[in-house]
Amino acid sequence: MRRWGIVIIAVGVLLGGCDSTESGTASPLPTTAGLNGQHTRTPAPSSSSVPRAADGTNVSACSAARCEVSVGPGTVIPLPASTGVKNVKVTTVTADRVTITGDDAGNSSSGSCTGQCDSNDSNGVFTITLGPDSRDTENGVSIAVDGFSNGRVVLTFSVAA
Repeated sequence: MRRWGIVIIAVGVLLGGCDSTESGTASPLPTTAGLNGQHTRTPAPSSSSVPRAADGTNVSACSAARCEVSVGPGTVIPLPASTGVKNVKVTTVTADRVTITGDDAGNSSSGSCTGQCDSNDSNGVFTITLGPDSRDTENGVSIAVDGFSNGRVVLTFSVAA
């Protein structure tokens, strides 16, 4: 009887010290630092969450300085001269970043960047890199990222308020 008691205790100790694991092919989601240093999971971009561009791929709709277009690398955005920017071009698009270049028209330039973005303005030439849900304003033109999918990005151009 004493032997069974020892066996039961030994089994209990062994089982109590074991961790269970699950196997699968899913990879962990990336995390980002949130408030107070806490990490939050960031879902991977998916093509199903990308909105349809109101103007599709018709960049000529941007000639009124207000459009929502799906664009890829090499696309030139024809904004009117009255916006204060010219030669706007999408240079690269990755799964979660877009780089846009252009020239400041006139004698001054101003800009601001919010979200996952980087903006550089030197000698009248600007370079903007935007991530998901980012926005940049150059000389009164707002450029917002609405989503990424299959080497393309949906951008909204508008005159900043």
